[in-house]
Parts: sequence; structure tokens; C-alpha cells
Amino acid sequence: MNHLNDRTQEILNQSSAARIDYALRPRMFAYPVLKSIQQRVDFLRVHQYQQRPVGIAISGVPSQGKTVLLEYLHATALKEGKNKRRSVMVTMGNLWSVNNLYNSVFEALNVPTSTQGDEQEKYNALSNLVKRLNVQQILLDDFHEVLRARQKPTQLLSATRRLCNLPGVTVIIAGTPSVHNLLATDDQLKTRFERFELKGWTLSQEYIGLLRELERDLPLPEASGFGDQQTGLASEALRLGAGTLGGIFRRVADAAVYCIERNLPCITAEALQNCKPYQS
Repeated sequence: MNHLNDRTQEILNQSSAARIDYALRPRMFAYPVLKSIQQRVDFLRVHQYQQRPVGIAISGVPSQGKTVLLEYLHATALKEGKNKRRSVMVTMGNLWSVNNLYNSVFEALNVPTSTQGDEQEKYNALSNLVKRLNVQQILLDDFHEVLRARQKPTQLLSATRRLCNLPGVTVIIAGTPSVHNLLATDDQLKTRFERFELKGWTLSQEYIGLLRELERDLPLPEASGFGDQQTGLASEALRLGAGTLGGIFRRVADAAVYCIERNLPCITAEALQNCKPYQS
């Protein structure tokens, strides 16, 4: 079955439940923007500037794949670091304070700390810990939540700037397009973050190639033909997924589950239109 990759061919012979779990699992495929971000992150992890470290700012509308991208960068760094905790990932929440930010980094490193305390003392302890554990990147998801912080946004931005000053550490933030406006309010941060935007998808060759990769990763016995214009599947997935990476991937994965449950050989326009979010 040339339409499937090797791992998916193995899954095809397993139970329906196993095939459904495989179809619904989070996934990330390399595409140009991702490759550019990965290359820059890899470079900075090894060659971070000592005098004025730079960070990475990733923006996009909801469901554009920002969190999955951060998780991919995080997992890649951990895998390459083997037993070293080279990466820390934190999801920011609303009504946060500076202490919430620092405490979450401690928690991600499995180091207990008091929920309260002096901000300067926490930062000093965090600086020593990051150096001892050889942490090389800190990823902050949902950075736009700074706008709803318990403290003034300027205080969270100041704390972010201090994280950027940790020797050898690359800070990577992700959020809605408002993160760029946030950074612009800080004279230092606005010039220290390199910006990458995850744009909405269109019916392009890059998009078709992405769908082909996704099709190779779905355990169905026959090719669906996402790359064939005559099937209309690519345009239908784009429409139903509202042009976002997360929406498109979810819709196609739900359509695959629809087919698995009904013992259908491949995804059709009907499956894309009639499938519902899977509930186990």
C-alpha cells in the first residue's frame, strides 16, 4: 500500500480502536515556516548571542498550530538533550503575576517552590537552577494572556525580558497576533524577538503537499486522493477547516474515524461533510 508510510501500514492491521487512536493523535509535519523556525531555534540553541540574546515570537489566529509547534520544538530539544532538561514549556494563564510565571518554570523543571515570595529572590534561584540544569530554551505558550494579567502587562514583559537575559537561554513565545503589539510596547523586547507568523492556508501546492503527508499517516486501506483535483477533497477540507491548520487536521482525522467506524476504505467528500468530533 504505497499511499501509507511504514508505521501506518503496521497500524492498519490492528484493531479499529487502535486505528482510531492513531488517526486522532497529535501530529506535526515539516512545512516551510516550521522548517525556518526549527532551523533558527537550532542555531540559537548552540550559538545564542551573549551580549544581547534574541528570542523567537510566533503568532497566528487560534487553531493555526502554535501549541503543536511549540510542543514539537520542546520534544525535539528534550530528545536531543537525552537526560538533560534542555527545554522548558509553560502555558500562560489569565490573571497571572510575575510569581506565577517564575513558579511555572520551577514546576516544569519538577523543582518545588513556594507560591509566594520575593520576585527578585525567585529570579535569582531560577537563574541558578537554569544554569545548573543546562536549560537552553524556555517556551511560553498563550503569551497574549499577558494582556489579562493580574499585574500590569509591563511587569510581565519585564519578567520576560529577564528570562531573555539568562545566559545561553532562548525564549520562544507564541500567541495570537496581539503578541507583536505587546512586544512593541517594550523598547527592548520589540527589537529582541524575531517574528514568525503562521498564516491561514490557501489551496496551494504547499497545502496539497501537507494533505498528502497527512493521508500517508491515516490508517485507511485505500488512497483518498487529496492531491487529485477531481475528488475536490482538498478544497472541501480547507473550507470545513476554516483555513486553519488545527481545523483542517481535526476535520480530516474525524473523517478518517468516520470511515474506520463504518469500514469504509477511504475518505470521501461525504465523510468530510458528515463526520462529527469523535467521542470515545
